[in-house]
Order: sequence, then C-alpha cells, then structure tokens
Amino acid sequence: MILLCLHKLSDFKLLTTKGHLIAAREAYLSSCYHPVDDIEKNCDNDDIFISAKYCEHGDCNIWHSFFTQIGVIENIKLNQLRYTRNEVRSILSEDLLPLLQSIESKNSDPSPYVH
Repeated sequence: MILLCLHKLSDFKLLTTKGHLIAAREAYLSSCYHPVDDIEKNCDNDDIFISAKYCEHGDCNIWHSFFTQIGVIENIKLNQLRYTRNEVRSILSEDLLPLLQSIESKNSDPSPYVH
C-alpha cells in the first residue's frame, strides 16, 4: 500500500547539488547514488541532480530506492513524439528556418583573415 502511494510524491521538492529545490519528477540521481546511467559528469552545469547530503542521514542505497519510487530519474529514456503536419510546419517555419538562416548569414560573412 505504501509503495503504491509513493508516486504521488513526484512533485515533492528535493535539494539539488547546487542547493536549489526541484520537483522529484524533474530530478536525476547524482553519481553518489549509482544510477543506471550516470550522466552527472556530462551535465555538470545543469541543476538537476539530487544532493549527496541525503546520504549523510542514511544508506545511499535506501535513498536511491526511495528517490526512484517517487519519480526521480536514474536513466535516459527516449520518448516518441507525434506531431500533426501543421505542428511540423510551424516548427520548421518558426524555429528551424530562422536558425538555419542565421547560420548561413554567419558563414557568408567574409573572414578578415582570408586573402
């Protein structure tokens, strides 16, 4: 019964490695909790990892189990996204096309170092 209710804590705020509070469902296990995919070393600027301070108050393995049961992420998952044609057109025209145009204009500027 208790395990079934833990998922309701997904909005519970947890301390990050940078000292901020974020919802459990938005957080990732930091390296000290030995997650399935240890991505912390590749994302050190992101404020998404659970602080190691919890381990000061108990076994890290128990915290690992608790955190994953309340929705903290420990591995990378790919989600399939579905878009309508109009959504794809909107993304292409409003986001991708301006980005490509800015890249093209930067690349077409003559370099002062080329003779």
